Amino acid sequence: MPRPIVLMTQPIAKSAIERIQSFADVRIASDCSEKTLQLQIRDADVLVVRDPIPTSVIAAGERLRLVARHGVGLDFIPIEECRRRGIPITITPGANTNAVVEWVLGCMIALSHRMGTATRFTKQGEWKKREGLEGFELSGKTLGIIGFGRIGSALSSLASSAFKMETLAFDPAESNQRISMHGARKADLDELLGTSHFVSLHLPATDATRHIVNADTFAKMRRGSILINGARGALVDTNALLTVLTKGYLGGAAMDGVDLEPPPTDHPLLLRDDVILTPHSAALTQEALYNMGQMVADEVERALHGTAPLNKVD
Repeated sequence: MPRPIVLMTQPIAKSAIERIQSFADVRIASDCSEKTLQLQIRDADVLVVRDPIPTSVIAAGERLRLVARHGVGLDFIPIEECRRRGIPITITPGANTNAVVEWVLGCMIALSHRMGTATRFTKQGEWKKREGLEGFELSGKTLGIIGFGRIGSALSSLASSAFKMETLAFDPAESNQRISMHGARKADLDELLGTSHFVSLHLPATDATRHIVNADTFAKMRRGSILINGARGALVDTNALLTVLTKGYLGGAAMDGVDLEPPPTDHPLLLRDDVILTPHSAALTQEALYNMGQMVADEVERALHGTAPLNKVD
């Protein structure tokens, strides 16, 4: 009897691949173009997703029994086609929470202490300019968190306990009780934007959330505040962000991706000391990759043995 085939858009943790290879053949896509994936998915039983997948690719997967997302963002997956075909989708919730929380806090510290400008001055031999590099501490400041799921709530707990920050949460789906359990206070969006020294985004990318942070949003934010986006680049209108940074209204921004990816190498945001821009790497720690890989392996093994998935997307 032929072994089942697991197709991956990119490799996952070596330990997870080796585990899956004990009960299935693992194939890594030669590239992630639509044409290539349409050909290579035809005899696959499982697709492991680390890159955006067009609807046509799922449609071409005649034997698909599972689409396993390496991560949690569903913007990479054509959900309606999977639903139409009756193909379950699984995710790896919580696997990268610590990694993203640490990325957010690291960016907050780097921007509030003006490390970008300080590094440039040092490299240029402008040591004496240190007197003009006055930053500010996190302790006692207000952190506004938009989206209070696993990552948002973990960020609140750590920021409030370790840095003695006041944390505000905007998430209509969450109760006052759960928010307060994680050291935060529930606030409406206008209050959060107007009073927070830092605003951190933790939302999925959907049609409803695209450019949810825009020129109107920035106008409501506290002058000198810092925007942190460790979620999806599409949440922020990049042109509007550049405008408020250029005018000196915003104190800085950290973005784990932008709305047009990858950005051109001469993009103005890349030239700014007050901007941290990373290529969707906030979750890429050894520990998070291991956790995600093992959770994917769990789901693949269950699917190929006819067992119900653990983290199925409804």
